[in-house]
Parts: sequence; structure tokens; C-alpha cells
Amino acid sequence: MRHRNKNRSFNRSKSERESLVRHLSRSLLLKGRIETTVPKAKEARRLTDRLIQFGVRGDLASYRRALQLLGNAETTSFLFKEVAPLFKTRRGGYTRLFRSRIRPGDGVELAMLELVERRLEGQKQKKEKEAPRREKTKEVIPPSLRKEEKPSAKVALEPSKENKKKEKPSGFLANLRKFIKPKDRS
Repeated sequence: MRHRNKNRSFNRSKSERESLVRHLSRSLLLKGRIETTVPKAKEARRLTDRLIQFGVRGDLASYRRALQLLGNAETTSFLFKEVAPLFKTRRGGYTRLFRSRIRPGDGVELAMLELVERRLEGQKQKKEKEAPRREKTKEVIPPSLRKEEKPSAKVALEPSKENKKKEKPSGFLANLRKFIKPKDRS
């Protein structure tokens, strides 16, 4: 009988099972969302909620306990610096689990497990990318300080009207004309 055994066995030994759940929780903390089977997601949710609760407390004992459960100092510091501040005002329910699809190969029901609060890392990167574009605006030079441009240089840069007429059309129609026009076969 399995009295007082709350965890799912997953047909694995204790060390394999702990490692599996630890790695699922680590991936969830780093990525924000994972897809796995429903029982594995439920077990990972239990551990992840505990870890985030340790991060919200933020004291040394909680850090050491989280480090013991995760087994990785980088992930633990990421939990305390990046993830836990998102949940300071929340009193529980840090993760969300919803059933996503049935896997075609073996018919197992899969679930998405995600953090309720998410880092907006993608939006920060977009803002950083947009900022240099704004800085690259054209400088306005008053007409009195501009250098005189030679008219011959302008003429050489601009294509003449005759050259525009001689250019062959490109795209779909150009390819279609190859088939429509009769070819000289002499």
C-alpha cells in the first residue's frame, strides 16, 4: 500500500523522479512556460510554487533551502533576483496549468505549465532596439552651411528617362512573358 506517499512515482526510482521534477521546475523558472504531460506538470507545479514562496520570503534560510532543492546556484540567484519580485504582492497560485493537446504518437494528454506573472524581456529588447533608430535621425544643416553640390553629380546619380523605359519588368509578369512570347527557332 502507498500510505502517506503523495508524490507520483512515474515508474522511476526516487533519485530519477527528483531529478525529473527538479529539471522541469528549473526550465519553468528560466523560460516561463513549458509543455509536458499532465502528471509531470502537476508535480513540477508543486515544487515550483514552493521555490517561488522561498524567493518571496527572501531570507538566507530560504535561499539555502531553494539552493538545496534546485541544486544550481545560477538558477537560484535568478529565482531570487528576477522571478520572486514579480510575485511580492501575490499570496499563492504562482503557476497556471491548462491542458493543451493530445500527443499524436502515444495519445498522452499534454499540459502547458506557465508562471502567472511573466517577465517582459521581449518588450525590453524591442525598446532597446528602437532607441538607436531614433538617434540615427538626419542632421539638419542650415542652407548657409551646406556644401554646394555639383549638378553633374546629380545627373549621374539619377537614372535618365530613357534608361527607365529600357528596363525589363521584373516579377511574375516578366516570367510569364517568357512563355507567352514566341521564340525564334531558326
